[in-house]
Amino acid sequence: PRKRDEEQQQQQRGATSSSSRSSRLSALPPSPQTRSRSRDRSVAEQRGRMPPRTLAALLVALALAVPAAALYSPSSPVLQLTPSNFKSKVLDANGVVLVEFFAPWCGHCQALTPTWEKAATVLKGVARVAALDADSHKALAQEYGIKGFPTIKVFLPGKPPVDYQGARDVKAISEFALKQASQSRADLYALVLAEVEQHGSGLWRQVMGKAGGWGGGVLTGNVEERDSSGGE
Repeated sequence: PRKRDEEQQQQQRGATSSSSRSSRLSALPPSPQTRSRSRDRSVAEQRGRMPPRTLAALLVALALAVPAAALYSPSSPVLQLTPSNFKSKVLDANGVVLVEFFAPWCGHCQALTPTWEKAATVLKGVARVAALDADSHKALAQEYGIKGFPTIKVFLPGKPPVDYQGARDVKAISEFALKQASQSRADLYALVLAEVEQHGSGLWRQVMGKAGGWGGGVLTGNVEERDSSGGE
């Protein structure tokens, strides 16, 4: 019995000594490496608990910070407009010009791109299909009251531009452009006849020079017929 008592006392003293050593170690200040690991773990935990709205806002800000690529490549059938060529390609054009005012980051503009390019191919020789990056050229877009994207405006010679309100598919756009082109040619034809009747048959050549690609062959034939048969 005495031996067992001695063994129990030794075990108790050993446990007390071990507990004392653990207490002294825990009381020591943490090392720099320990503090660094603890700080990194705390930051990681905070990131993991980032609210969804905060994360979404950060993603949006990152997306806006990255410049958007242009919607139309240099090889696109769509005419690329800038402030330097807008007057010559649109305002001074002899025929119908359809202009899309777009922003590269606009989802609706991105969806319209293949349709607009197909319309440009279909209408080649009938109407000019163009596009202006209104986000990069804000001042020019503001001149035409652009407030949303995409906005399609139709430019006709001698007339103020009007908004295209039809369906945004190739068939509807093409039919609208053909109708406008036919009306423009009819208006020009009436102008040619009026000038010929007022100033004589020699003037029609000057008018036809201004007509450019407006169906000049048809107009030439009609005017020559009037000149030869009517003697005007």
